[in-house]
Amino acid sequence: MVLAGSRDCFTSGNDLGDFMRLAQGGSAGTSGEIAAPFGFLRMIATFDKPLVAAVAGVAIGIGTTMLLHCDLIYAAPSARFKLPFVDLALVPEAGSSVLLPALVGARRAAQLLLLGEQLDAPTALAWGVISGVVDDPEAAAQAAARRMAAMAPAALRATKGLIRRASRDAGARGDANRERGVRRAVAVARGDGGVSSVHGAASGRLLTVLTRASRPCDPSRDTAGVSSAIAASMPVD
Repeated sequence: MVLAGSRDCFTSGNDLGDFMRLAQGGSAGTSGEIAAPFGFLRMIATFDKPLVAAVAGVAIGIGTTMLLHCDLIYAAPSARFKLPFVDLALVPEAGSSVLLPALVGARRAAQLLLLGEQLDAPTALAWGVISGVVDDPEAAAQAAARRMAAMAPAALRATKGLIRRASRDAGARGDANRERGVRRAVAVARGDGGVSSVHGAASGRLLTVLTRASRPCDPSRDTAGVSSAIAASMPVD
């Protein structure tokens, strides 16, 4: 399957009205307009056939998070990628807070997710976000799709499944390593006589926040909850 936008814009992102309706108590299951993007993300996350994307112009929000579920991505030199979720008081969608650090590393992911920095096509290629920078990304994507269409379908599906499983396993190992690091830091803090009991308690609460933040979030509920928990965990001198 090939996913493509226009020559000037891959996608400008999801309708912010969807998030506002959810925040006001709407349900993704009661409105087709709200349910559509969430259903689309669930579909591409579980799609067992190769997904090839052709990106030109801007890819904002869902335009970038959906690419993390694609197998091959060809981008024009004009392509620009941006994840403005925090700027909009939202948490990242579509598993991007797990997939992106596994793909580019935690520091680079922080630049994109926390600071909302824009990523150009050459940098995206250097970081491994896309497969290539070409003048005609749709032609390149169609050529790749035709090439795979001539291959054994069962072998393609099985190979994609193995690649996806390897990515999930690598992400799980990274999560385990980060949790061990946090637990070690908390243990050191609690064992240091110079650390006040207030700081020790704050470390314990911070561990709880980090554990909760590692689970899937509902933007309409969890953003405020995590923010409040972090504020409560900060020690008062």
